[in-house]
Amino acid sequence: MNAETDYIYKIEDEIYPLFKNIFHSKATINSSRIDDLVNVIGYVNAFYTRFRYYESLDNLKAIFLAENGEEKIKRSIEYLIFGADNYQTRIANCIYRQEYKLSHFGSSCVKEFYGWINAEEIPLCNDRTLKTMQWLGFGKLL
Repeated sequence: MNAETDYIYKIEDEIYPLFKNIFHSKATINSSRIDDLVNVIGYVNAFYTRFRYYESLDNLKAIFLAENGEEKIKRSIEYLIFGADNYQTRIANCIYRQEYKLSHFGSSCVKEFYGWINAEEIPLCNDRTLKTMQWLGFGKLL
């Protein structure tokens, strides 16, 4: 194996199971320690790459938790994954509606996170994905 394939196996063997275990149900979300939940969110690339503005990933996670609070983070994630609205509405609400919008967790974070965890087989999507699709000739997306 090489470094590129090692990371793919790490995602499959270690990271993806973390998402599935902690975000498996409303009960697992609500019973999870907030530090564990935020640590898993740290694997969302769109969130992770923001750490450069906050000196470290740990600092970003601390600010994310302090500005949103445990209750809002869990409520927003629970709604995004298990809400009654269709997935497009849930994603839009988590990006734009104040009751679900999380500070330091923007559009790319919401869409990518949903791709990690959804049950509808909707792929990961963030701004990098959309730019890549445009580069490949698929025109302007979203």
